[in-house]
Amino acid sequence: MNGKSPDLILFHSGLWDHTFFIRAPEAVGGRVSFGRSLNWRELRFYMQRIRMVINMLREQFGDDVPMICRSVTLKKSLYSNVSIMNLDRAARFVCNELGVEMMEFGDIIRGYFQFYKDMVHIDRGPLSVMWANMMFWYLFRTQGGVEVRGRLTEMPANSTEVVNVTAQWHRCHGEFMTAKRY
Repeated sequence: MNGKSPDLILFHSGLWDHTFFIRAPEAVGGRVSFGRSLNWRELRFYMQRIRMVINMLREQFGDDVPMICRSVTLKKSLYSNVSIMNLDRAARFVCNELGVEMMEFGDIIRGYFQFYKDMVHIDRGPLSVMWANMMFWYLFRTQGGVEVRGRLTEMPANSTEVVNVTAQWHRCHGEFMTAKRY
């Protein structure tokens, strides 16, 4: 957009945090349990860290750079997903509170474990194409394109036009921040 900041910030914090919280008791001789739910202290720490990351990114790049948080991808082992869901809900709460959209990739691919290449990562194929399409759509929005409820209302600016991309982003942003999830 301006040659000084990114066009889009996509961040995610989930599976590494999950591993940390689950394995932390091991450091003090405790038992590791991948099937447990996270406790309030762990979730509060995680939520404070997400707030800190968002604030740090805004301080570094400004409030005008569009920002999205990717929802957590579940592991292929359903046994270990309880605490991952805790992290996802906590991140959603903080992002909603701070006006950051959620990229629903993790939600969309839940249950499609046959397309994973291991216990966590997706393989080449339909899910990777979906990822590319979602990223293309977000980048379309960062360049001034507006799509509301499946209808393209404006195309991105060409290289000679000056567009208030932040205003354009927020035209769609309001739709996605107020959308009800079922």
